[in-house]
Amino acid sequence: MKVAGIIAEYNPFHNGHAYQIEQTKSQGATHVVAVMSGHFVQRGDIASYSKWARAKAALMNGVDLVVELPTIYALSSAQTFAQAGVTILNTLNVDMLSFGSESGDVSLLQQTANFIVEAETSNLMKEHLSRGVSYPKALEQTITILHGKTFAKVIQTANNSLGIEYLRAIQNINPSIEAITVTREQVDHDSKTAGETIASASYLREIMHEKESIKIAQYMPTTAYEILKQEIERGFSPVDRQKLETLLLYQLRTMDKTDFLRLPDVSEGLENRLYQASQKATTLQQFYDMVKTKRYTLARIRRIAYCALLGITKEIQAIPPQYVRVLGCNQKGMEILRRAKKTTTIPIETKFATLKDQNPHALDIDIKATDIFSLVQPNIQPCNLDFTTNTVIIRE
Repeated sequence: MKVAGIIAEYNPFHNGHAYQIEQTKSQGATHVVAVMSGHFVQRGDIASYSKWARAKAALMNGVDLVVELPTIYALSSAQTFAQAGVTILNTLNVDMLSFGSESGDVSLLQQTANFIVEAETSNLMKEHLSRGVSYPKALEQTITILHGKTFAKVIQTANNSLGIEYLRAIQNINPSIEAITVTREQVDHDSKTAGETIASASYLREIMHEKESIKIAQYMPTTAYEILKQEIERGFSPVDRQKLETLLLYQLRTMDKTDFLRLPDVSEGLENRLYQASQKATTLQQFYDMVKTKRYTLARIRRIAYCALLGITKEIQAIPPQYVRVLGCNQKGMEILRRAKKTTTIPIETKFATLKDQNPHALDIDIKATDIFSLVQPNIQPCNLDFTTNTVIIRE
């Protein structure tokens, strides 16, 4: 058994994801486990359709086990996101980590990761940050000066940057995990255009929300598309962003400066901008525009807003993963679970109620995330779907 781990969102599951899984298996993986974000995702957004439907799509297309990345880490910076994902994969005893990148060169990414560690503690980096430059831009400028444009260019793209954080997490958690990277094909991350058979997830989500889901069929495996189509036909997808905006604005308006200061990634007076914007903004986009500066990126502000909605604080997000919640598996996935349960120090469960009885920290955030997701679906669903929805089991 050689188990490969993938950290993903599958929002939606598309041909690019299937290609990554195929390439991962071609490099020796006999089993594949995905740590997948639940109902909120890292770019600071709500998922377009349910975590169970996305897990099923993954299981029908090469993944053997899908476990949930708890919401407190799904809505976090790339570094925290990667640390939590790799920690969970290490609990499941993976032998290798597979990730997509624009570079396709693990050695180059690893060398860049080493340079980032150096840059973060340099006086040059501190000088750039003191001038109000955003962290990503300050890092790019520092590495350009210290090591040249070649390495600075590596961190300019989203998947390279996230891949570097995976490599850093492996080094901190278990250096024996082998890292492999699959080059992104045809389109870039968040691209608004599509290739012949590959399109970015953001492009596909945009089409979904325009009620033109038939146009995305060519970019998804047939079974994944049929699962999504069924969700749409049943009134479970896509989510109603207007309902969500009202919820968010209400939550932001109820908070004071101290409340904002407790949120992840809020420091150095940012709480003042957040509070002032929350009192004046009449739309969510207006709130983002009032807060965003060169230093504070839009993705960061979006995550902060959703952390406010869900009650995620710095203290909660700093706690390492306390459980592994299984969303779905097949027979090979059960083999992964049996092996992992022999060595794990935290609970690994297919039954959510069992986890709730053990009351690990942050589980209440997962419940709240699902309850909010249920409220903004086209056909509003009842509360407590985490307790009433069965784990997806593929028995073929």
